Amino acid sequence: MAPLLLARTGVDLGAESSAIVVPILSRLLTGAGRSVPIKGGWPGLIDTLAAPLRIRLGCRAEELETTDEGVRVRYRAGGRVGTALADAAVLATSPTGILKLAPKLTPGERGHFESMTPRRSIVLYRQVSEEAWLLRGLSGVTFVPGELPQMRDLRVLGPAPASYAREPFWVRVSLEPEVVDEHWTESDQALILKLDSTFKGSPLGALPAGPSRVERFDEIISVQGRGAIAKRTRFLERQEVSPRLAFATEALTTPDLEGRVTAGMRAARDVIEGLERGGQFVTRQAS
Repeated sequence: MAPLLLARTGVDLGAESSAIVVPILSRLLTGAGRSVPIKGGWPGLIDTLAAPLRIRLGCRAEELETTDEGVRVRYRAGGRVGTALADAAVLATSPTGILKLAPKLTPGERGHFESMTPRRSIVLYRQVSEEAWLLRGLSGVTFVPGELPQMRDLRVLGPAPASYAREPFWVRVSLEPEVVDEHWTESDQALILKLDSTFKGSPLGALPAGPSRVERFDEIISVQGRGAIAKRTRFLERQEVSPRLAFATEALTTPDLEGRVTAGMRAARDVIEGLERGGQFVTRQAS
């Protein structure tokens, strides 16, 4: 079931407690986990959620200091450093980013995010224009272990091409997490050659020649290992809480779009309710 759930939900069972299997299967069997098309895709969803908000761009937060009176934000804009006092703050970043931005978390909060190990990723892209591949109309596949050594999955970027598609499209192939460190310092050219040689000797056949590029991600997901569900529950029920600070990170939910939106809505609710209580934030499990 592990490859099936990984392809369907983005959750790597090998990095989670086995207790997560039951709720995921329940959601899938009841239909609650089915995909829902969103007009405009991810950008459209982000635009819709951001429409009622005032957004300030062009500055980068570098450090947050929380107190009962507010959150002092040190930021950089146009090469210059400034400070601002906010009513509250939401940290929507990875556990590593949280630790860098907020050095004065409570011991329980800091320990929770320190317990997570960032997982790096290497992703290779290839533009496909060969007619035989355009006819496949596939949207993505997670490889059977050993089918393509050291390759994890293949995804088609953009809308899934229909059968007999004529327009070129890009495919994305990611390496297995276990081999990323081994190949991290290799040149882009060496990685592209590895991609081609692996496909050439596989049942799928040679990958069509075309423009290629490589991306390296320092932290694509944070892994907490076995017992992650219990640790997450303890964090959400913690009594010692940083004032006026909420967390919107996929580390507190599933690492897919639904999980990120859920984490963001939970954090927004925490901020609103906390301000109504005079800055005393209490994080609860989202329904």
